[in-house]
Amino acid sequence: MTLSSRQLFWMMFTFQIGDMFLLMISTTIQKAGQDAWISHIIGSLLAIAVVYVAIKVGEQYPDKTFVNLAIGLVGKFFGIIIVILYFIQWLSVIPMIFVESANFINTILLPKTAISALYIIIILLLIYVMYQNGIETIGLMSEVFGPVILLSLVVMCLLTIPEYNFKLIFPIVVDQSLLDIGKGALSPFSFLGKSVVILVLIYFVKDGTNVVKSVLSGMAAAAIVSGILLFGVLFTFGPEVSAAMLYPVFDMTSYIFVMNFIQNVEILTVFVAMLSIFIKLTIYFFLIVHVFATLFNIKNWRTVSLFIAPVVFISSLMIPTVSSVLDYVNTFWIYLALPLHMILIPLILLIVSKIKQTYSTEK
Repeated sequence: MTLSSRQLFWMMFTFQIGDMFLLMISTTIQKAGQDAWISHIIGSLLAIAVVYVAIKVGEQYPDKTFVNLAIGLVGKFFGIIIVILYFIQWLSVIPMIFVESANFINTILLPKTAISALYIIIILLLIYVMYQNGIETIGLMSEVFGPVILLSLVVMCLLTIPEYNFKLIFPIVVDQSLLDIGKGALSPFSFLGKSVVILVLIYFVKDGTNVVKSVLSGMAAAAIVSGILLFGVLFTFGPEVSAAMLYPVFDMTSYIFVMNFIQNVEILTVFVAMLSIFIKLTIYFFLIVHVFATLFNIKNWRTVSLFIAPVVFISSLMIPTVSSVLDYVNTFWIYLALPLHMILIPLILLIVSKIKQTYSTEK
């Protein structure tokens, strides 16, 4: 199972873009108001920095799985703890994505469809992808759907320009303090920072692939597109109205009405959201299945998906409403996953690897 440079680029782009315009925009505006675009830039640059650290760790041991890499660097006991910490994070985020996506589908498309039915359909698709070569299939899906998603978003951005009121982002750094802007940066920082999953994925990258360029350019593309959408939301609704919206990009595209026949373009938002969310789900699901199989030395790793799927289904049913997803993002994701999984652990692994390399060279 291998990934090419192009597949890795589109995988990182599609992995990020769904969250970036579904949840990130509204949460950033809530914290930073009309200065949310400044928060977005700061958070994006910080995320690129921490993911760069993760890439550097993985590049030093490209022939090792994440489990073997962690154990090899910090020992079996602490290595397994690190693996379990990431495993818990991934296993906790998948039900949240299920609830987020099901709520979006229920709200926009299928209001009378049972949530459990949507969960079952998605889980069956996830299992199917695992049995179709896992990461290779995900790479191919990203390569095919990534350009379609990007083109759809570009079209949406262009068609909303007539509705823009550029005065709505003024005054700059007056109504919000620097602390507010910093708090707003935590949202894009945490959403983009989840690309530290490259610690696991780098094992599947083809020899000679420029991982740094592929991953960081994919992240940058997602950050730029979502930043443009954030500007569009602010220019269309202003900070106060935008902050009260759950899906501001969808509401923005509903305003599109060009030449008396181009309208109802919000279906593009649904299309982009569903594709990107599904690819993100497949990546997280693969991470759980692969790491669990490696940790317990299960040769037929695909069968693990049959045991993980019921856990995901039951966990999703236990989450009451989409407000629980927002609480999860504003608490666990920002104040635990961000500092621990995205900053501290990759930094520790990099420092330990550098120390070991220095020691071995001197010896």
